Amino acid sequence: MAKNKVIAMNNEEGKRTTLHPKKNGYTILQETATDPNSAYTMIRWRDSAITIKTQLSLAEVFGFAVTVESLCFSGDEHVYLPELREFAIRDAIMEYYGCFEMPEDFAERYRIVESNLQLLQKICENVNQEQLDSLVNGTREKMHRLFELDTASATAQMANIASSIATFQEQVKPFLDVIEDGAFGEFVSWMQNGDERTGKVLKSFIDARKAGTDGTSE
Repeated sequence: MAKNKVIAMNNEEGKRTTLHPKKNGYTILQETATDPNSAYTMIRWRDSAITIKTQLSLAEVFGFAVTVESLCFSGDEHVYLPELREFAIRDAIMEYYGCFEMPEDFAERYRIVESNLQLLQKICENVNQEQLDSLVNGTREKMHRLFELDTASATAQMANIASSIATFQEQVKPFLDVIEDGAFGEFVSWMQNGDERTGKVLKSFIDARKAGTDGTSE
């Protein structure tokens, strides 16, 4: 643990003295901290006065991120749709900074946001720029990370499927060896139709496995 830095300076009498700094209390910061519950301003848009929020609370920051994520991932499969990322960010700005109650219908939501980009720009110009920039950049980074995880998961699943197929091929190879070349499709047809020849092929397979040699289908 680092020790407190010792500072030497002259006191009011001009004598050299030594200071041992200590932690400052946070109350001095509270005096200049913005209260999220009162961080509102009003802008003019066309013939209307619109109240917007200039700074979000911590809970609203998390809500912003959740909204973007929910709009970028589609359906029960939770598939990431990168083409919707920028729309989702604009939508969240409208909802959290613009204080608009957005419709539930996705198509209507998209239409409203994309039709009011000039209003969106005006909202962005009148809020805490440092917070907005940090939130937008952080959300983009999060979406990129989730996309990478989604892609890695899909790749792993495909690898597992390929491995399962290879294992299955090895398992059925002894069985396929007792069927004459080109006759597999015919054998499947026998199985579907309940043909008695299916049993003969299976018996040949079992006999071949017991004897350690290959048989042939009849």
